[in-house]
Amino acid sequence: MHELLIHLEENEWQRIQEIAKRLNCPVEEVARRAISRLTLYAAPASEEWKQQSDQVLASVHERMQRFDPEEIEADITAAYREHRSDAGSG
Repeated sequence: MHELLIHLEENEWQRIQEIAKRLNCPVEEVARRAISRLTLYAAPASEEWKQQSDQVLASVHERMQRFDPEEIEADITAAYREHRSDAGSG
């Protein structure tokens, strides 16, 4: 495990202390969680991003094959009509 020294502005320090108190954990844990999320969700390298995007799209396409396009269109049309009806009566 590595150790990191960081400098925070006073408002950042106050905020991280509030969060730590609310989560009932040390400020170091709040910082570690924040860094963990940042590294998880920060934009990956372009090739990694392409692979992840391709996997997501393949998964969506695979799941969508079980739905009939006409049924999807009918559901969308019905939902739109219901929305317009509700909006008009509001």
